[in-house]
Amino acid sequence: RTLRSCRRVGRAESAHAQLYGTGRVPRAEKGGSRMPFVGATNIDGDSKELLAKYDQVVAALRRRERPLPGLISHYCMETDTGIRVVNCYETEEQLRAGYDASDFRDALQKAGFEFRPPQIMRVHNYFHVTG
Repeated sequence: RTLRSCRRVGRAESAHAQLYGTGRVPRAEKGGSRMPFVGATNIDGDSKELLAKYDQVVAALRRRERPLPGLISHYCMETDTGIRVVNCYETEEQLRAGYDASDFRDALQKAGFEFRPPQIMRVHNYFHVTG
């Protein structure tokens, strides 16, 4: 197994492979030293019900022809009180555009979720293990 710093490598395979069937990820501009931003949302409730709704949202978003610009990774986790959904984008502007995308908002509504603004945080460092 190899540990690769995404600060230098600028790619992540898992989210794009799962959502779009590809390991290709948009890269940051050459020479840029920007660090990405994460948006995190906690949703309280029965995790089984929430995950079923989440799966509906993901199915709708898979219909996109291509991933949104700047998406590095996406995670959905069960918590003690429900689920937590985290998206990592190359820039804060791309992150905000992703959460403001009309197809995302429509998918949330159709699945029975009310949009909640995410907690937005600047990423200091991140890495992915490959191999």
